Amino acid sequence: MKINVNTDETEEKDVAIQMLSVFIDELGGGFVDYIEPTSKILLSLISYEVNDSIRNSVAGALPGLLKCYKEVGTGSFDVLAALGRTYLDAIWKAI
Repeated sequence: MKINVNTDETEEKDVAIQMLSVFIDELGGGFVDYIEPTSKILLSLISYEVNDSIRNSVAGALPGLLKCYKEVGTGSFDVLAALGRTYLDAIWKAI
């Protein structure tokens, strides 16, 4: 049996992740300097067991980070592929 906990704190986390996702999408390649720290934060929340909506929001934000990296065009495909694998592995483990 799985219980979903909704508190003000979890709702604020979810809203913050959704806002971060909007920043990522709107800034595009301009967000590239922040991909690594943002990835660390989001990957730590992908396994957040208390609330499903937080995991869903994180899973929705990760592809935007890949798109940012791809938009810059100066990065290595190997790094992009490694990021993608890392994100997919984390999502798979969270499922």
